Amino acid sequence: MGIEDPSLPGMVFVWLLSSPESRHGPQSMFGTGVYGHTRLSAPWLLWPTEIMDGAITGGGRGHGSWAMTNNPIVMGLSRRHGKSLNFLSCIILRVPWHSEEEMQFIGNRAAEAARQLGAKGAIVTNEVRGLQFVSSARTVQAIERAGLKTVWMSEEEDNEGGTVPPFLYHPAEMEAVVSTGTGAAGPFPAVKHVLGSARDAISEWYGEQPSVPGRYGVEHVLDHYGFGKQYCLDY
Repeated sequence: MGIEDPSLPGMVFVWLLSSPESRHGPQSMFGTGVYGHTRLSAPWLLWPTEIMDGAITGGGRGHGSWAMTNNPIVMGLSRRHGKSLNFLSCIILRVPWHSEEEMQFIGNRAAEAARQLGAKGAIVTNEVRGLQFVSSARTVQAIERAGLKTVWMSEEEDNEGGTVPPFLYHPAEMEAVVSTGTGAAGPFPAVKHVLGSARDAISEWYGEQPSVPGRYGVEHVLDHYGFGKQYCLDY
């Protein structure tokens, strides 16, 4: 989409997709493909319209091709293009990388691409946790260090009764986090306003909210990209 209005800030969507190469080889047709390629690679730069046209398909983590072509982050940024921001590009990364040097390299390349595009901010997501999460956190760290503000969207790990942190790795640069899981990143402080409720808010919503278990501790829909558009804690 590029720059529609030079007075508006530029935004990029940095999307980390799991590659099956480490398990099934470089020519595997299993899993999520970018123009049919599933192997680990340096970052791809795709126009949002390419995403909508099916450049990313497969959804090997249970999302399916429809969820890829209708990603609500891509759709939302596209609708705001030229109105409140310039949607510059989608930066597609493949994970997992298995060494610290590889993780830093791929994160730095994504950050440099965003910087050269003239972005002021980035939304970063991934598909799964574990080693892929560490690679994703390194990417957030690299983008922040390049001078861009990031918002990180992710599920949490199961907190195992409060004995483990919600994120495997949480660098200091990771300041803005949106939970797409169960909200195990809490506890959440009391608030003055509650947004997004479809009915009258109840008093309990305004008080401090405790942490809740991650995906292993409670049933919930796997929703990495915000299809549900939930805005209130839902018990």
